[in-house]
Amino acid sequence: MLAIRLPANLEARLDALAKATGRTKTFYAREAILKHLEDLEDLYLAEQRLSESRAFKSESLPLEDVVGRYGIEDRAWRSADARAGRNGHRDLAACTGIEETRPMPVVNVHQAKTQLSRLLAQVEAGEEVIIARRGEPVARLVRYKGKRQPDVLKGQIVIPDSFFDPFPEDELKLWEDG
Repeated sequence: MLAIRLPANLEARLDALAKATGRTKTFYAREAILKHLEDLEDLYLAEQRLSESRAFKSESLPLEDVVGRYGIEDRAWRSADARAGRNGHRDLAACTGIEETRPMPVVNVHQAKTQLSRLLAQVEAGEEVIIARRGEPVARLVRYKGKRQPDVLKGQIVIPDSFFDPFPEDELKLWEDG
């Protein structure tokens, strides 16, 4: 059981919505909590981790670990010509050839659902977006590389009838025994 005291203007809006739709105020309060609880959990987790980081209670990660953990393309991170910067950390501009970089946006599931059109616009502009659940990345939204073209190679590839012949015994044994 949960009792909530709301400001009068919010109570009036909720009451008007309930009357207009035939649903209860409890229904809308529950919906609001369900839709925004994950955002609040993410916010709390981010604030907690920021506080721990500022108090040096949590360990920071080297760039290479972050790159590996979040599936960022490896390109030049470990290349021989990547120069080490201050404190032995890799110089991002030297590794990528990009002078100014932006972090890959991370959004929670609720944000992804409610802002999908905006996220798609970002992806169309070349950005990648990480979708997280309770602070843990679960998916990466990336631009689709091209349209599938059925029958594009039709008539250009010929599969001989011998393709369907059984393997010779010695070759079959190699496949079966590994």
